[in-house]
Amino acid sequence: ADLGHFGTEGADLILNYRGTEVGRLPMAFMHDGIPTPTREAVWTPVSTDQRAPSASEGAAPPTPRDALLTLLAHPNIASKHWIIRQYDHEVQGNTVAKPLVGAQARGPGDASIVEPVPGTGRGLAIGCGLTTGLEADPYLMTLAAIDECVRNLICVGADPDRIAILDNFCWPSCTKPQNLASLVRAAEGCYDGAKAYRTPFVSGKDSLNNQFTTEDGRTIEIPPTLLITGMGIVPEGTPPVSMDAKKPGNVLLAVGPPPLGLKGSEYVRAWGADSGSLPVTDLELGPRIARTLHTLIRDGLIASAHDVSDGGLLCCVAEMLIAGSSSEHPIGTELSVEGEAAGLFGEAPSRYVLEVSADQVAAVESRLGGIPFDRIGTLNDSGSLACSSWTIGVEDLAAAWLGTLDW
Repeated sequence: ADLGHFGTEGADLILNYRGTEVGRLPMAFMHDGIPTPTREAVWTPVSTDQRAPSASEGAAPPTPRDALLTLLAHPNIASKHWIIRQYDHEVQGNTVAKPLVGAQARGPGDASIVEPVPGTGRGLAIGCGLTTGLEADPYLMTLAAIDECVRNLICVGADPDRIAILDNFCWPSCTKPQNLASLVRAAEGCYDGAKAYRTPFVSGKDSLNNQFTTEDGRTIEIPPTLLITGMGIVPEGTPPVSMDAKKPGNVLLAVGPPPLGLKGSEYVRAWGADSGSLPVTDLELGPRIARTLHTLIRDGLIASAHDVSDGGLLCCVAEMLIAGSSSEHPIGTELSVEGEAAGLFGEAPSRYVLEVSADQVAAVESRLGGIPFDRIGTLNDSGSLACSSWTIGVEDLAAAWLGTLDW
């Protein structure tokens, strides 16, 4: 098809329909006629002190048991099954790993997998990362979101060298210098994070005027929000792996740098028990952990994997038990972890919980090399989660997690 011809300098773009001119636009205007305003960006670091509206001075923090049940029921963490099941996520029947996984199809899968070409054995994993708790510094928020997205893909077997990502910015108006500066910091985070994880941005979108002015003149802004969505190739022959706990006797390993505090966590949002500094994503260690875990999964050494994110370590393990346990085959564990809130509920980047069969633990630990890890427990058939001096039945955990959005 003859679509047209390039003109000389100063030519017009001419559109014809069946021999009739229907549009004409000077190319000079096309290229140079767009207004290019210059805006001012001024970054002033904001306080990272966080206090929940319900937190009162001098109030005792909740017990870990009560905190776990409350966090599992929080809308940010609770099961999204009501939303998931409204949409057809099995179009054309090529969904290999669904959004809900486990014995009763109720666990929060880290990512979903489709097989674009049926019968090839090659999958395309799709996952997300969102870390709005770090909004006080959009640069750190962006790095953590990229890290979380990569971790979710790694946990289902995606190759970290074959991941591409997309951005979805929702920002208040950037005519305000502070807002524009926060956007600049987020963009810098996109650049540094994509380069470190070798995950190119292939698309995205932005919405940069998310605010509302009331009749009395008050302007209400949304917090700066960046969703990172990732797509990763799951190579042919990769053993299937998901986040649901599989078998009593298997060992749980916490892999990755431990949290140094609670800032930016759902725990802080709920109770205002602020400590430490905002978590910083290690742009050398994070990618190294992702590539190491992929080789372990590829070689069939990992029974299940789940990223430690919203709610911290306890919520991560609870979700694994909720997904894997059933009345016919109950699964539980007794954790040997530090009792301080930061260790239980901190949301440090680049952390995972791995389930490994007892006869493979030594091999896995050896291959982790200098990567930080801890043995935190062994799965059993108790159907409960025990930690220190308290115990919760898995079905009680499931009731808290499933109940909030069970509409």
